[in-house]
Amino acid sequence: MLRLLGRDCAELKKTQTMLRNQLRSALLCYSPLATELFSDWASPTALAFLKAYPTHQEARRAAPEALEALLRAHRYPRATKKARELYQTLQRAPFPVRPAMSAAKQTLVATLVAQLEVLNARISEYRKEIDTLMQEHPDSAIFTSLPEAGTYLAARMLGDLGDDRDRYPDVRIVQARRSGSEVISSGPLTPPMRGGARPVSGWPGAPVAVNYLPKSTRGAVSAPSWASK
Repeated sequence: MLRLLGRDCAELKKTQTMLRNQLRSALLCYSPLATELFSDWASPTALAFLKAYPTHQEARRAAPEALEALLRAHRYPRATKKARELYQTLQRAPFPVRPAMSAAKQTLVATLVAQLEVLNARISEYRKEIDTLMQEHPDSAIFTSLPEAGTYLAARMLGDLGDDRDRYPDVRIVQARRSGSEVISSGPLTPPMRGGARPVSGWPGAPVAVNYLPKSTRGAVSAPSWASK
């Protein structure tokens, strides 16, 4: 269950990224200034802003107090300062765009906003279910203690490795399963280790678990490397 949920959630995150990029591209076509307002256009605050102010003209007429109220409703940090920044950016002269282009892209933006709202809600539900399963799993502490793993990545690693500890009688089998993995010697681990790794104990038969990838590749880890003392 954990493995399936983790993989499905990862695919939903890819869809979220695709829709976010499409949304930003659509905004660039008719309201380039809007792309400067938020760094993440898939966030609930950004989507709420686009629903409240679908055109640049409407957003430009919004008072700083109204912008601050919208930000506070979504618990945006430093809402007062951000509202002033939004107001100042929106007062700049808009980029001239043909009415047909503006109308078409506004329709696309509204569609993408609706899709992202539904997708964000489903991803949140997936994460809650994954969190629940991780809390109930007896080996959760081993995987969540890996450097920078977090609950979500730890769940993916644990799901791919599986619950059957007898499945991998030797640590080399786990290492060979992951393409491109570093082969760790059976001798003592000595610093420095790549990616800021550190040993984590707790798995019978392979008492030291090591996150042995650089930070840039940790998201692709399907299972941790194992090394015996």
